[in-house]
Order: sequence, then C-alpha cells, then structure tokens
Amino acid sequence: APGPDATFTYLLGLRREDLSTRAMSDAGRLEHLASFSSDNEAFDHLFRMSRDNLRAMIAADGRYDASVWQYNMEWTIDAAHAAIGAAETGQHALSASILTNILTRLVNERGVMAHASRFRDGLDTELNQQGAVLAALWTHWAYSGDATVIREHWETIRRIGNMPLEPPHLHESGLAFATIEFFERDLHNMGVQPGFDLSHQVYLIWGLSRGAVLATVVGDAETASRWEAAATRMQDVMLNHPRLALVSQGRFIKRRLPSGEQQRFLRPPQLSDHVPADSPLARAEQPRLDPDMCLIHPALYGIVTPDDPRAVAAREDVATLWDPSGGGYLRYHPSADPEQPGGWFFPSVQIAKALADAGDAEGVARVLSWLTTVRGAEGATYVEFNAQAPRPVPPLPPMGIIVWVWAEVVGLFTTRILGVQLQAADGAIRIRPM
Repeated sequence: APGPDATFTYLLGLRREDLSTRAMSDAGRLEHLASFSSDNEAFDHLFRMSRDNLRAMIAADGRYDASVWQYNMEWTIDAAHAAIGAAETGQHALSASILTNILTRLVNERGVMAHASRFRDGLDTELNQQGAVLAALWTHWAYSGDATVIREHWETIRRIGNMPLEPPHLHESGLAFATIEFFERDLHNMGVQPGFDLSHQVYLIWGLSRGAVLATVVGDAETASRWEAAATRMQDVMLNHPRLALVSQGRFIKRRLPSGEQQRFLRPPQLSDHVPADSPLARAEQPRLDPDMCLIHPALYGIVTPDDPRAVAAREDVATLWDPSGGGYLRYHPSADPEQPGGWFFPSVQIAKALADAGDAEGVARVLSWLTTVRGAEGATYVEFNAQAPRPVPPLPPMGIIVWVWAEVVGLFTTRILGVQLQAADGAIRIRPM
C-alpha cells in the first residue's frame, strides 16, 4: 500500500486539448511515464516490468500477437486492454498506435472485431470486444486529451458501436444475444446455448456509455443518444428484468437463455481439438457454468457499487476459485475447463482490482504475492495460466507469454493501489489510495 512518500503531480491551467502537445513521446525519458515506489521492491519491480514490457512487446504500428510464441494471432479484446494499460501509464503514442491498428486491421465492414486474427460473424462473435474497444478509445482520450484517432476513424468507431445494436445480436429485451461467452466457449464445441452472457452485457454497457461521450466530442449527437439509451436499457434489463435479469436469488449468474432459464451446465456435443478427451470438461457429468470469475465484472466496470449485495455475493462466489495447489484464481469452475485447471493471470489481476475496490487489502496482497513468486515473476513473463499438470499438446498449442496481463497489472497499481481514476460522467479525477 502507498506510504507517506506517495506523490501526485498536478498540472494546473492546462486544457485537456493541449495535453498531447505537452506529453513526452515513447522515445522520451522513462521518468516521465507513470511510476510506482513503495517499501516492497518485489511489487515495485512487478510494476516496472509490466509497464516496460507493454512497450517492448508491441510494435511501433500497434501490432502484436496476443500470446507471444503461442497463438501467433491477434485478439481485439487483448489489444483494447493493452491500449488501456498504455494510456494509464502515460504511453499515449503507444495506446494511439494500438487503437489505430484495431480500427484499420481488426474490424470488418460490418463492425465485427477480429478474434484469433479472423472474423466470426453472426452469433459466434464475441460482443464483449465491441465494448472493450469503445472503452479503450475513451480511456486514451481521457488520459491524453487527444481526440485525433477518434476523429480520423469515427465512421469505423460508429460501426463498431452500432453492430451489437442490430439483429441478430440485439434481443428484443435489449440484451446482447450470442452463442459464445467471454472465455470463448461456444455452442458448436462446448455446448454454450444461444442466450445472454453476463460479461457481454457488462462490456457493452461500459463501452457504449463511454462511446456516447466520444460521440459528443466529435459532434455526433444522434449516436451519443442512441448509445447512451442502449446502455441504460441493457443495464436495467440485466439487473432488474423479472425473467431475464442475470441475477438469481440475489447473486449474479453467468448465463441465461431467452426462455428465462438459467444455463447451469455445459454439454459438449463431441470431443474435439477444443475439448481434449482427458480434460475435465470432457469427463465431468455436469460441467458447471457457475461460479465464474466474470461475476466480478459488474462491480469492476461500475455497473454496481462494490458494496452492492450482488457484488459482495460475487466476491464470495469467486473466492471459491482460488487454486490451493499453485495459487491464483481459476477462470471458471474446474469441471467446465477444457484445460487442466490452474491459476489464470489476467483474471486473477482483474479479481484483485475488484478486491481493491472493496477495500480488501489482504486479498490484493495475496494476488500480488503470488505474482511476485510464481514462475515468470523475475521478468513478469507470465504464460496463459499456471498449469499444475502437462497441457495436452497437441491438440492445444504450447503456452506463451500473455500481453494482456501487463495491462491489468499496471491498472491495478495506478487506478486501485494509488487510486487515481478518471470519471466518465464529468471528467473529474478521483484520488482514493487503497
């Protein structure tokens, strides 16, 4: 936790629009970027390595493989989070290049975002990616004061935001509808039924509400109104609808079907490269969808407050996902895992952010202690998850270093531990150290 030596620097009399002309480029001196110093050298080292690794692993034109030496492909949601991490550490030229790459290479003519370097149209597309991109664009603008990327690519951005608001993606209820969930389990391989995913709704609410701010910046009042109305309606249905709310008995749930039935289990139609024969998902009689780390997303992205009873219940549910053998949080219930279970890195840091918001310093320290002692800690070079058993290779690829993790780590330090957050509603800066 920050001690008496924590320092905040304020620039007074400088307009938001002029910030970009005063900011140092990525070629500038490192001390002009965000920094973190405490009485725990391991934590300081984790921050520095995560901040600098973002710059080291991403090309000048914003391109990078989501997992270095693993997939050799790009994911839009990974790139969006990387742009957020770059913006939050003062690497504004880097966040602009990542976003430009997204808007010129990772979106098609319908506004569908690339997943594994290709576009999955229809109900198989990951709607959470649309929201992540809009939120990343807002974060870049809010931290840099520079709307250049937004103005130059506004028609593409508008296409990205409008796509999930059209059939077949938008259900008549106002919820986003798909046959895939946040962690890419889908209908064809794993038995995810057509319906409503909690994180799809949360990411779209998060992104559309911030996208509406950007629409106002570029003078597109019609789009601002449409996106704000869609986000408001989606949030109300997600929380309060008598039949379709993603809440059951006062707790957030992973998925609901259009009939109102909660999907509780997965039923993979057959074994495949996505469901190896010796995986828990293939062996379990009833692979469970809940609990899932995504239950913390409504509080993490401001849909509900950390002290909301549903957010408290979500943290209780997610606490059961801690891996007692190797540390870290599982991404979801082990019975539904096509991998051998182990602690996942970017989900664990997202959970740490939610714990920080709730004032749980002990829970945050638990995650940080794991990150600074687990394999890869020396260079913060974390693979996808901390596998406790050999991965089935093939059919799955060997694991590589995940770039998204670094973005979550720097955000944990800057926006939670130091507590410096920009408010979407009025552009104010809230400073609330943990």
